Amino acid sequence: EEELPRGTKIVVHLREEQAEFAEKGRIETILKNYSGFVAFPLTLGEDRINTVEALWRKRKKDITDEEYTEFYKFASNAFDEPRYRMHFQASEPIELNALLFVPEQNTEVFGFGQMEPGVSLYCKNVLIDDKPEGLLPEWLRFLRGVIDSADIPLNISRESMQDSSLVQRIGGVVVKRFLKFLAAEAKDDAEKYDDFYAKFGRFLKEGVVTDFANREKAAELLRFESSMLEKGEMTSFADYLTRAKDGQDKIYYLIGADRETIESGPYLEAFKARGIEVIYFFDAVDEVLVQNLHEFDGKALLAADSAAVELDDDPSAEGEGDPLPDDDANAVCEFLKEIGGENVDKVTIGKRLIGSPVAALTPADGMNAQMRAMMRAMNPDDAPPPVKVELEINPRHELIKAIAENREENTDRAKLVGAQLIDNALLAAGLLEDRKDLISRGFELMQAALGKG
Repeated sequence: EEELPRGTKIVVHLREEQAEFAEKGRIETILKNYSGFVAFPLTLGEDRINTVEALWRKRKKDITDEEYTEFYKFASNAFDEPRYRMHFQASEPIELNALLFVPEQNTEVFGFGQMEPGVSLYCKNVLIDDKPEGLLPEWLRFLRGVIDSADIPLNISRESMQDSSLVQRIGGVVVKRFLKFLAAEAKDDAEKYDDFYAKFGRFLKEGVVTDFANREKAAELLRFESSMLEKGEMTSFADYLTRAKDGQDKIYYLIGADRETIESGPYLEAFKARGIEVIYFFDAVDEVLVQNLHEFDGKALLAADSAAVELDDDPSAEGEGDPLPDDDANAVCEFLKEIGGENVDKVTIGKRLIGSPVAALTPADGMNAQMRAMMRAMNPDDAPPPVKVELEINPRHELIKAIAENREENTDRAKLVGAQLIDNALLAAGLLEDRKDLISRGFELMQAALGKG
């Protein structure tokens, strides 16, 4: 037998059906996958296997930007350049070396399906698992890179790793460091962060919804437009609160398809008149977000189109003209409640409308348009419950006054106008499910206006 000058010789005997493990290509693949970053030279025949350094174990000052980029491309099998990189080392409470990258693109938006986890777990440069389940929460699946901990036993199995408290502690440390890293990046270069958020913001929202332990820190990283900012300008919850009115204990928001849709509705009128900022949410998942977040920094989130909104009296925000006397206004409320039928829970005299005659509000136990859309998407064969709204009328509006004047002497015409107002309000709220009456009634009102009906 061949004599070794030093070291250990291991002879492996293979069954015939396992002959592939004697093939050079198969051996090379295994060595590169599991031992490609070991510190000592690893050769197969005359060929060196581990040609790429384990950058995560080097000091940051000893690594160039080009080396980081090349490592990202090698480790992630990527062709782009990383948008962000986070490299840190820790000794307490766990010995840890991590090198993580945020890719340039979010491939999920291109219809390629959900990303697979891209952070590999190592122990002293030896691969433990290239797609470890339970290491990082699913909402961080867009990250690429390496986490190395000398505290992990080399013989840990994939099954036991999922339930390993040590692995979960490692993941917890990394998540907190990454959230802190993103917060610093957002502060240092807001424009770059906004570009990142435009592509990866949904992952942060997913984190707010699913990761209770890190919900508050993830919520600090959310960005959105608002009623006090120019189109395209982004803000955070924290910045919103710096502009809140004295004594304001709510964070008001509206969800809609886009800025134009939100601002064309009646719900902003009272807030703008009082100088109260309203956050705009445009994403389909934002309804789930606010249902799970509930509050930020002790301030409850409340939809501006909710019946639960209570605004202080403000004479400067009452609009023009004299209001109807209370008796007449209450009579209009009863009249519209009768017209609205089972879709209208109640009708009240409001103080949130300035230029609109009526608004449909979501009751505390009701479902808004976004919730109904989600129910349809999840259960397309099951119809959501009937629409239920609360109506709020503007007692200063000429149409409301006209209904008050005509509801007894010209009842049919007043009912026609009332029904059209209700459908208009439901349409603005995204809750009008049958529009045929709205259209035909509109034609009838046009004819009447021209003296043809």
